[in-house]
Amino acid sequence: MSTTTTTTTNTDIPTTASTTTTTKIEAKITKLNSIMNDQNIKLAKRKRAKKKLTALTCKNNSKVEKTPNTNNNSTSTKETKTSAAAVIKYVEEIPIPKSLILKLIDDYDPTGGPKRKFRLFSKYDQGILMDDESWYSVTPEKIAKHIAERCRCDFIIDGFGGAGGNSIQFARTCGHVLAVDLDPTKVQLAINNANVYRCVEKIDFINGNFMDVARSIQGITHVDVIFLSPPWGGPSYRDKSLTQLSDFTPDGFDIFRAALKITPNIVYYLPNNIDHLDLAKLTAMSRSYGGTDHCEVEENYINDFVKTITVYFGNTIRNFNPSNEE
Repeated sequence: MSTTTTTTTNTDIPTTASTTTTTKIEAKITKLNSIMNDQNIKLAKRKRAKKKLTALTCKNNSKVEKTPNTNNNSTSTKETKTSAAAVIKYVEEIPIPKSLILKLIDDYDPTGGPKRKFRLFSKYDQGILMDDESWYSVTPEKIAKHIAERCRCDFIIDGFGGAGGNSIQFARTCGHVLAVDLDPTKVQLAINNANVYRCVEKIDFINGNFMDVARSIQGITHVDVIFLSPPWGGPSYRDKSLTQLSDFTPDGFDIFRAALKITPNIVYYLPNNIDHLDLAKLTAMSRSYGGTDHCEVEENYINDFVKTITVYFGNTIRNFNPSNEE
């Protein structure tokens, strides 16, 4: 997690100020670390030190200073980074490899300004962790909250849980959540993030393939709702005029079919350029499995731009009336 600050420096003036600032930051980190590790100091004070340490490291982790270029009149950049040991210490109880923690620090907010991280997780600065993929795959918190309100039930499955953005919000509105993800790192990140939101006890995390999990619980466990947000193929989907369910891995139709064998109440989170003919096919598939013969499509806006759509089936449709399906 690093921010890059570029300052203009006169090439005739030595840049000792930057070095002094870096030294002071490292001294503060060392002091806060010693407070955190001193068991003779009151717990409240150690907790305050821990919070300051995290904020300090996130704010000052990366710094760019201008240095003279002796070959020409232009300036070159030299990157100096403070130690990431503090952040590693902060999350040492989470079983995530140190190499990944360092990468998370170095890749801090790569996709846009300081507000983006808080759009994804409002408690971002309280210990939230994400990997590269999560920056573009996590559902923004306001959208996740809205979907969770519409999915109120006793038991919900989040088939592609990722870093936990949706699962955390489902834990607010549902009795229990089963979060599934194939990537073990994503599961570890989701557990950490659920702990930040203090809802981890309402979520069961499974490191596995949703298709396998769906087959194993079919006809055994009652599930009220299934939420599907499979990988869309990375940010490159935005470059297409249309995204099709068959582009997904696993195939988006196969995912929906596996969910229908468990419950007709499905919520599908999809890109805004999804082929609407595919939505018609999903509706026909729903009907063939005894579900609704129609769906509800909801557009999700951020800054007046349609970011994604959410498609509701079964009793997740507003004003759902089972008699209309007979």
